[in-house]
Amino acid sequence: MKKIKRKSPKKLKLNPKPKLKQQLQTTLKLRSTGKAKLRIKTKSKSKSKSKSSPTVRGKKTDTEVVLRLCHLCLVKYDERKGHTCVPVTEADLLGSLDEDLRDAFLKLKRGALEFGDQRVYNNAKAIMFSRRVCYMFVRLQKRYLELCFFLPHQIKDSSVHRILSVSKTKFSHMVKLIHPDQVESPLTDWLFEAFEFSI
Repeated sequence: MKKIKRKSPKKLKLNPKPKLKQQLQTTLKLRSTGKAKLRIKTKSKSKSKSKSSPTVRGKKTDTEVVLRLCHLCLVKYDERKGHTCVPVTEADLLGSLDEDLRDAFLKLKRGALEFGDQRVYNNAKAIMFSRRVCYMFVRLQKRYLELCFFLPHQIKDSSVHRILSVSKTKFSHMVKLIHPDQVESPLTDWLFEAFEFSI
């Protein structure tokens, strides 16, 4: 029986460029001796530097102006130049309201302050009432006041026009106020419950 000799697979010969070949040899020698490794860097083609041009496809350039909106005074300002904010006060927000809406808010605020110690503050769109966390806020619209308060359960009532789930144990309730007579029980009872829930 003749023995069939199996041919060993041919080794692929790499023919790197002469400069790269020298760099590879030096790195192999350094690795064998345990010295520090060298990083081989290949030269990339130099790209021609173009002058700064306006924004193209969403890319920012040096000449681009980035505008930000201040949530306290609703003024747009250049991000690079900064902004000296003049916050909108509560009196500024109430000044543009009708008499009924203004009286409804003042009655709501007086009743809320009787609940206990709390903080009342505002931005350019709403007035917030908070204890440890915000338990209610009022958005001032032209034709009505949008009152939002937070409770651990849902209230099914005709005066509550929208309920949103904030978390598993917290629900926001929206009520539209157009007259001071609406600020009475059961609304005030719900607000007091929201005040106690905000501890």
